[in-house]
Amino acid sequence: MEGKNLQSKGDNKYKKKSKEIVIKNLKILKGEELELIEGCIRIREGIIKEIKPHIDRGKDVVIYDGSGYLALPCFVNAHTHVGDSIAKDIGIGLNLKDLVHPIYGLKRKMLQEAKDESLINSMKSSLEDMLRQGFFCFCDFREGAVKGVKLLKEALKEVKIQAIILGRAEYYFDEKELLEDRELPNKVVRELSDVLEVSDGLGLSGANEYSNRALIKIGELVRERGKLLAIHAAESKDTKFFSYSKTFMSEVERIMRFLKPNFLIHLTQADEKDLDLIWKGKAGVVVCPRANAELSVGFPPISKMLKKGLLVAIGSDNFMLNSPEPFKEMDYLIKVSSIMEEKPYPLKPRDVLKMITVNGAKLLKLDKAGPIDVNFHSNMILIDLKDKNLEGSKDIIASVVRRGRVDNIKAIMVNGEWVYGRI
Repeated sequence: MEGKNLQSKGDNKYKKKSKEIVIKNLKILKGEELELIEGCIRIREGIIKEIKPHIDRGKDVVIYDGSGYLALPCFVNAHTHVGDSIAKDIGIGLNLKDLVHPIYGLKRKMLQEAKDESLINSMKSSLEDMLRQGFFCFCDFREGAVKGVKLLKEALKEVKIQAIILGRAEYYFDEKELLEDRELPNKVVRELSDVLEVSDGLGLSGANEYSNRALIKIGELVRERGKLLAIHAAESKDTKFFSYSKTFMSEVERIMRFLKPNFLIHLTQADEKDLDLIWKGKAGVVVCPRANAELSVGFPPISKMLKKGLLVAIGSDNFMLNSPEPFKEMDYLIKVSSIMEEKPYPLKPRDVLKMITVNGAKLLKLDKAGPIDVNFHSNMILIDLKDKNLEGSKDIIASVVRRGRVDNIKAIMVNGEWVYGRI
């Protein structure tokens, strides 16, 4: 039988009757290299079992005709602050320190004053928006220690999007404590241990808020539990100058020497030495170009990162100042990189699309998720190539990256379930 159109959230009747789904006549961006092929995808219990030019019909199989559609991997938002949804577009024109400094910033005040119910509802709205934009997973730096993590988990209950939650303790060293290289207080160690019990790891504000000894201790705590560790780094000229003037090392040097994280965020002010240290330390990078532009802190050296072989993913960052829109992010990245390097397309569209799909999944260690390939979870976006802005394309990947819009998304599948739209 031919499958009926599925509404958002899926169709339980078909899920019970059929163990398999086949989508035929598709154009597919297959595997980690996003190879463009044509064919059919067979899915059983949320896992891709076959990708072939033709797949024979069998019993109890729901078949969808994908003619005119492109299947690409779902997007991954590799760095967010979803809690900031409570105060979208407040503080326009403020600099980085005044807006988001973990001690003095306007953001901290807003989060402290927010009621739990309001915070949960605002995060839930943003999660639904991300899912509609084609993100199947995001990685959030969650403030508020254990309570902050639990509030985000509450918001996640009714939204079919996956989350990697990196918590933190609300404790930061002042300049004196940093220069004296103080130990991390025992109560903070206990608080971090509690956060690690309920989260996927830790996401730190920046190296300038911690002593060398504290960075070492935090790194040990996370690695003992086999969880993820990430940190903002080299985000502005001010943070870069502070680190050199006070510690005689760059933020990245201190991070890679003492903390040893899985990945670093931003790096708009990173130099060649910093990138070499990250490569030697086998850490990944998340860039947030549109958010960086909002705060006028620079543009990350992405071409240099890729040439060095770094694993680079993309994040939308702070919901207070930036929207989680993958098509805008890719188009902005392509165009501004051309301006910064004074040559057209120093970044190839395929590489940019990889950054916001398969690279993000790999960086976040999402097992069996990321590419559209056999034995991976069936997480995919179906783009309508007949839409006017894509019609007549001679380079599908370039068109998706440069011209794509959210209204081109006609269906989103996560783990074999339609979570949005129909074909």
